[in-house]
Amino acid sequence: VIVDPPAIFHNLWAALKPILPPKTQTKAEFIDSRAAAAAARFQELFGADLGAHIWQLVQEDRAL
Repeated sequence: VIVDPPAIFHNLWAALKPILPPKTQTKAEFIDSRAAAAAARFQELFGADLGAHIWQLVQEDRAL
């Protein structure tokens, strides 16, 4: 899970993704913490409690 990667990372991923095995490709998850569904996505990936905790940490980090 990569939260708020810099723009260049998306370009790098686009170049690397085709040469990676399909299973590896599906393991990457990019999340924009400003998106309305970001908190829900963390809960989908990690469960309600851990997802809420990780979301709280992301919000604290954004505030720095």
